[in-house]
Amino acid sequence: MPAPPTGTVTFLFTDMEGSTRLWELYPDAMPLALARHDALLRYTFENLDGCVFKTMGDAFCTAFGDVTQALEATIAAQFALQNEDWQKSGLPSQEKLRVRMALHTGTAQQRNSDYFGPTVNRVSRLIGAAQGGQILLSGATHGLVCDFLPPGVELRDMGQRRLKDLPRPEQIFQVVVPGLQAEFPPLRTLDDRPSNLPAWATSFVGREREISAVRSLLRRSEVRLVTMTGPGGTGKTRLSVRVAADLLDEFEDGVLFVALASVNTAPLMISILAQILEVKETPGQPLLESLKSWLHTKQILLVLDNFEQMVAAAPLLTELLQVAPRLKILVSSREVLNLYGEFEFDVPPLALPDLQSSPSLEKLLTNEAISLFGQRAQAVKPDFKLMAANIETIAQICAKLDGLPLAIELAAVRSKQFTPNEMLVQLNSKLGGSLELLAVGPRDLPARQRTLRGAIDWSYQLLDEDEKQLFERLAVFVGGWSATAADVVCHAVSTSPSNTLPGSHWAQLWIGMTSLADKSLIRQVEHQATINTNEASLSSNGFQSFMMLQTIREFALEKLVMRGEKELIERQHARFYVELAETAEPELRGPQQLEWMNRLEAEHDNLRAALNWLINNDTAPDIEAALRLAGSLRWFWQMHNYLSEGRQWLETVLVKDSNHLSISARAKAFNSAGVLASKQADYQRANDLLRQSLKLQRLLKDERGVANTLINLGNVAVMRGDYEQAQSFFTECLIIQRQLEDKRGIADTLGNLGVVALYQGNYAEAQPFFKEGLNLQRDLQNKSNIAGALLNLGCVMLYQGEYEQGATFFRESLELFRELGNKLHLAEALEGMAGIFGAQMQAEGAAQLFGAAEGLRESVGAPLSPSDQLFYEPLLDMTRKLLGDEPFKTAWKTGRDLSAEQALTLALS
Repeated sequence: MPAPPTGTVTFLFTDMEGSTRLWELYPDAMPLALARHDALLRYTFENLDGCVFKTMGDAFCTAFGDVTQALEATIAAQFALQNEDWQKSGLPSQEKLRVRMALHTGTAQQRNSDYFGPTVNRVSRLIGAAQGGQILLSGATHGLVCDFLPPGVELRDMGQRRLKDLPRPEQIFQVVVPGLQAEFPPLRTLDDRPSNLPAWATSFVGREREISAVRSLLRRSEVRLVTMTGPGGTGKTRLSVRVAADLLDEFEDGVLFVALASVNTAPLMISILAQILEVKETPGQPLLESLKSWLHTKQILLVLDNFEQMVAAAPLLTELLQVAPRLKILVSSREVLNLYGEFEFDVPPLALPDLQSSPSLEKLLTNEAISLFGQRAQAVKPDFKLMAANIETIAQICAKLDGLPLAIELAAVRSKQFTPNEMLVQLNSKLGGSLELLAVGPRDLPARQRTLRGAIDWSYQLLDEDEKQLFERLAVFVGGWSATAADVVCHAVSTSPSNTLPGSHWAQLWIGMTSLADKSLIRQVEHQATINTNEASLSSNGFQSFMMLQTIREFALEKLVMRGEKELIERQHARFYVELAETAEPELRGPQQLEWMNRLEAEHDNLRAALNWLINNDTAPDIEAALRLAGSLRWFWQMHNYLSEGRQWLETVLVKDSNHLSISARAKAFNSAGVLASKQADYQRANDLLRQSLKLQRLLKDERGVANTLINLGNVAVMRGDYEQAQSFFTECLIIQRQLEDKRGIADTLGNLGVVALYQGNYAEAQPFFKEGLNLQRDLQNKSNIAGALLNLGCVMLYQGEYEQGATFFRESLELFRELGNKLHLAEALEGMAGIFGAQMQAEGAAQLFGAAEGLRESVGAPLSPSDQLFYEPLLDMTRKLLGDEPFKTAWKTGRDLSAEQALTLALS
């Protein structure tokens, strides 16, 4: 055996994929197979001067003095494993031993023929990221070997990846060799664990004791629920996110953050949880039950932020924990939840120095409260430094603010205007309004909360009167706001004596909001990802571009109440969002469809708040406004997969007293609720709601409304398989639309008549309906309807045996639905492409696409209709017969596990 190398060493680690399964299935064959595996690897590695210094089970740890020999050894070993006849060892023909390999170069400590240190740790983590048959290199090894590659060998850059327990990411490369497998599933790195943890623009300071304590709590097997309590401003949110990030690699199904600041009812919390978790909703079953079913097998950490306004709904957490044994929940709340099994962790203020003991400069510099002040002050004043001349004063400021992170940040940002001495004088002054509030704040609040209130009030008192009024009015927005919304809601009414906030004075508005941002009372958001795969620049497209921290928002709302403007501004807020929804509604079916969908997604929390306020206000005008708002959002809820939530809002408002409400608003709301019910396969309820809508539309003699409702009734009839009834609805509808010269309506109805013909097997009759409808939809530039028409034409071509043309139609449809981000229609297009795969004898791909489509349908609670089941059943039967029952089930399950993007890649290949 070669001697162990010293100095710079290249380590080659190997590990067999799926060895536990193989031992369970083939206990008699595996001893011989493993012995052959060991012999092949040892001979290959030692023949190239590798020192096998350790074996653990089926894993080899080998050290090389020459990096090129190490690379050659991995390639030779993979070829040896690939070319071996494993049947001679007793394994069946379909089984092979698949071994992952990793190389990393560096220095390591030697002890008793073994190696230790960070280099060995890194290669240990690197091998865990690989798939069976794959060879990975670290960035260090790549740098040494990239200029000395064997002929034909390439190194594929897999990007920077986070590896378990390692503080910095690793640049990973895959060795690509002609004759060896080159394509593998995604690397097993922390980057691939599901997570939506917020990324903060500023660094996290201190809290090492708290991080360690909460992390240790959550690692205990008996601890399922931890509630971090404390008043606003103690840093509960950032601490929870920091702890969760540390635990990401310990939860197989991910760590997910759920912001509840905009939520105040249990059903809304369930809806938001389901949306974030992408729960597969079951028709006819309450969403909570679907949520429980989804969580049942998951190992996941939920981080629930700002739970204090949802304390009454806390028992729901117990229900979730009871049905999901591997679920853990980390809550931040201003009050304990009082649940059985709950572990409370009181988040303390930041540690403060003991000024009575005359600490040294070095000790003060390491204090976390002082460090936070210094970092935040330097952010607004780059030449700011912590030094002997100011550090004791800053320590006194931090102590005066009781070490509360938010209070310290608010003080530090004033470094642009005041020296530390001036700040301390203001905090100690008995003349300032802030000190009065600090000293004699509400007695029923904890002292720290009174201090925080004083810190916010201190910043507030530095505003001029118009800035104060703008700050207070901005508090009505939930989640954020656009400049347009701020202009309308905050400026359309004014009770200020100076009356300096009238009209749409954009310069004044931007100056005011910029000033508030400079004072850390609001924050500017530059970019934000939308729910779809695209990203939109919120500030450039009129989306949300400013937001307010929840604690500060509550303070501002209190001031708005004291000014006597709260109801006035909330009404203006609701009015703005009703008008926004009604403006957006026709655009949601026009050329700017995607932009408006993203706009409404960005404003969703405000739309929810407007609906909630209008419904709770419970006057006839407000209920009518709620009807208008909810009725106008149907397309948005449908396209962005909010079927349950949309139905909940509509059904809530429709049960209100109708005696004094607009018939047209009720008719529209009934129609919208009926459509959403139909998408969830609740056909009887959908039919009832739509017939109520039709009755009201006929009473109004609103021909356009009648036609619109007839289309939806016809669609329900199609889904139920009543084609004669459907054709009757569509025919009556088309007559009205031609009289109205409604080009969009005509296009929709032609497509629907084509669907009736298609499901009745009249393909020659269906094709001209679809083609004429497609031409009209292209003229209208409605992407979702263009995609639907293409989908229908693809189905016709599929059943007429014109597979290439059908595939062309399906591919264009898929690309459009991908852009729109609609999961239900994406599933429909995947089912069509699955039919093409099956018809062209690509049975495994067909089964996978059918499985992927089913998964997408379940995620939005929209199963196949009876008509669709009849349509696709022959294709499914054909695919099942081509594959056989067991391979079909395997391929189907593989498809269900694909992400939407992976399924699209397969369908478009």
